[in-house]
Amino acid sequence: MGAVQQGAASREGAQRRHWADVVAIFTGLALLGLAIWPGPQSASAGAARESGGNQEILWLSHAIGGALALASVAIAQRWKLRALARVLLAIAAVGLVIVLFTFRDFGSRALLTLLLPAMLLLVSASAVGPMPRDL
Repeated sequence: MGAVQQGAASREGAQRRHWADVVAIFTGLALLGLAIWPGPQSASAGAARESGGNQEILWLSHAIGGALALASVAIAQRWKLRALARVLLAIAAVGLVIVLFTFRDFGSRALLTLLLPAMLLLVSASAVGPMPRDL
């Protein structure tokens, strides 16, 4: 009976790590996309207009947050470095929230391009780890 419970717990942990890694990868790619996507019609350009025109800081926070998220998933593939990966995800989330406080008004674009990714990164930081080979 104990082996069955241990196997179920192991499978549950593998599924948590899998989904945490997927969320971190998706969020990192979305943040990099916000930083790279040019033009006045992009979500980050609209959010920068809400902040009073501070596009450079916004784009830089998206680029750094996305790069840290992807780097943390790569680092988390080693069991010994999971804590470092979680710290990197937390740093990326805190950086996004700090940039949010530079806004005069918290419009929907600002919340969707900064606060939502920060929350997703914090959630994924709780379980990021080596991608399981099989679920």
